[in-house]
Amino acid sequence: MTIYTSLNDQFEQSKQAWEALKRQHDPISYSYTRPDYGPKPLGNITEIRQYNWTMINITNEQFQRRQYLRYARPRVFKNNRTEVWTEATPEEVGTHEHGAPLKLMEELYQECLEKVLSQDPQKNTIWFDIHENGVLRTCQYSEVTCPDYCRKGVLVETLVINN
Repeated sequence: MTIYTSLNDQFEQSKQAWEALKRQHDPISYSYTRPDYGPKPLGNITEIRQYNWTMINITNEQFQRRQYLRYARPRVFKNNRTEVWTEATPEEVGTHEHGAPLKLMEELYQECLEKVLSQDPQKNTIWFDIHENGVLRTCQYSEVTCPDYCRKGVLVETLVINN
């Protein structure tokens, strides 16, 4: 697997920032939000945009809670469709079909490394960005020939350290 140098350096610095935060807040408790939005066909209607947000709460490497919101609307702002739920206990977490998969930050970093940073930058546009505290925010790619929103990878919209 080839990792392209400048992105690899940024990745390593960000991963070190995450490890430092974990040491500083041991045992760490955090939550993050992963959005997924863009044009998505729903049924026969292609004029709908669908927005999904999943918030995952983790304490001491254990999933504690997961919340989900799906909001889909036609571009004319009529007939809103919504799905909202909360998995409020550790035993309940992961029981719904929709929502971002349960992943620790370490697993998101691994996904970034294996599925995004290994992409050929001649064939793909690659985005890598960090939060103010240095932790991973965006690690995504799309083929340069993609005509619409078709990014793949990791997007951590919000990250809150709870302790």
